[in-house]
Amino acid sequence: MKICIITMISDNYGNRLQNYALQEVLKDLGHVVETIHNPWRKKYNISLEKCKFIIKKIIFYITKRPKRFKRKLNFEKFNDENICFSRYWINKKRDRIKANKFYDLFVCGSDQIWNSEAEEIDGKYFADFADRKKRVSYAASFGIEYVVDERKKEFKKYLSEMEKISVREQTGSEVVEALINQRPECHIDPTLLLSKNKWDFIADKFKKPCEKYLFCYFLGKPTDHILNILNEYKKKNEKVNILSIWDRDDGTHNNVGPGEFLGLIKNAELILTDSFHGTVFSIIYHKPFYTFSRTGVKESMDTRVVSLLKLLELTDRFEPENITLDGVEQIDFGKSKIILDREKKRAIEYIEGISK
Repeated sequence: MKICIITMISDNYGNRLQNYALQEVLKDLGHVVETIHNPWRKKYNISLEKCKFIIKKIIFYITKRPKRFKRKLNFEKFNDENICFSRYWINKKRDRIKANKFYDLFVCGSDQIWNSEAEEIDGKYFADFADRKKRVSYAASFGIEYVVDERKKEFKKYLSEMEKISVREQTGSEVVEALINQRPECHIDPTLLLSKNKWDFIADKFKKPCEKYLFCYFLGKPTDHILNILNEYKKKNEKVNILSIWDRDDGTHNNVGPGEFLGLIKNAELILTDSFHGTVFSIIYHKPFYTFSRTGVKESMDTRVVSLLKLLELTDRFEPENITLDGVEQIDFGKSKIILDREKKRAIEYIEGISK
């Protein structure tokens, strides 16, 4: 079967790694798998003024933001080496017609492809151009706990026309049921479907840091509380480095690509994060971790990580009180592994069912 994945494409570690994971799961089942490259971007001829703007922007990032430019290149390299992209751009009607004829199935997901607060999310993320029997989703996320009022009618139409729906969070299942009176299945993020050994294929391509280190990965700005914890940790653990990726230019490893990011989690002594996928890979590699609420976003954005931690009975790792990091607290992943193995089996059965 020829299968096309429709997801968001961005320079975000979780975004690229979930795309890779779903691709590999489908390939392992014997399918030919491709991904639509940035469904919302238009394919057009670039004017001279547009060329000048792009060149100026590139020069700015090379000279003023070299880490971000290097990071961009590393993400492009990861995509080139690991993601098989489609030849079709579905922003043009003729390409949509061709894509519908070429592919046997369109899988929408995973990640926040149904976040109603994102203006670029439209019918393409529900494969509305394809034959109904070809429209399915896997672990699609709404990102938040609701669909904004002005888009409920639109989302109701898209969802009601899908052949099979799978969402990532329980709250997403409730959102769908409220809109179309059907309760879809809830499945784990595709990154959790691959084994640690499979992820090592990506992570082990990069040199392991020689020294012991604590790894911080924050998409929001770290709070004063977190920074104070880290300062105290530095004073008491001079021989353990603190490596970081966060949304500002002074992170020690802000320029790394998805593979090296995986390696940083795999080899860390402890992980602090506000990221869903930072949490996911800490669990995959059985690493001690603490997950915090992300600053600067709505509380409902925590739904994704809280839902996962509840499922795996690891809620004590979220927003812990009186954290000191005096000693690395090991986690008993035994029970969560049993739950995860069960959820993997259920997810693979669903994927096999939609791709027969």
